[in-house]
Amino acid sequence: MIRIFEEVGGIENEIMKMENHVSTQKILVEELINSIHPETILEKMENMKDECVEDLDPDFPSWLETRMQNILEMIDILMSEHRMEEALIVLEKESQALQNLQKEKDCLLSTISPFASAISHWRCRLTEQFASLALHKRVTWPELHNALFGLIRLGENHRASTILLNFFHLQLQNSVDELKV
Repeated sequence: MIRIFEEVGGIENEIMKMENHVSTQKILVEELINSIHPETILEKMENMKDECVEDLDPDFPSWLETRMQNILEMIDILMSEHRMEEALIVLEKESQALQNLQKEKDCLLSTISPFASAISHWRCRLTEQFASLALHKRVTWPELHNALFGLIRLGENHRASTILLNFFHLQLQNSVDELKV
């Protein structure tokens, strides 16, 4: 009997060590996830923006291509990590920068066109991801609010309104069904 208590004590000790290890790992993962904030991304974008377009005329196509690769890689990473708000911020900034470039560089429309197409593609993907989140059966109110706000910022006002009306319709239907039971 004493041996059993000793073994149980040893097992409890091992469990405590495992719990400490798991909590330490959880803290490390949270720190890693939180290490890149939207402010950091915006700082990176501002550093990229500091270069004056007029100064880059001889190298403009290669500069734009490098910038395009960096921005698209950043958006890809943000989307894969489901950091849709930050991806939206990047897309909004880049759409504005693209409009400014098009005003300044009308003659290089063929150079700007692939970048515009890529930005448009990512906007569509982000729109679909926001809509998918908003239409999920178990979406919470804050998640729904963020998804709808994202859709509105992407210019999908009608779609956001439709999703919100469907959400309230389902809530009302669920309430009626609960009252019947």
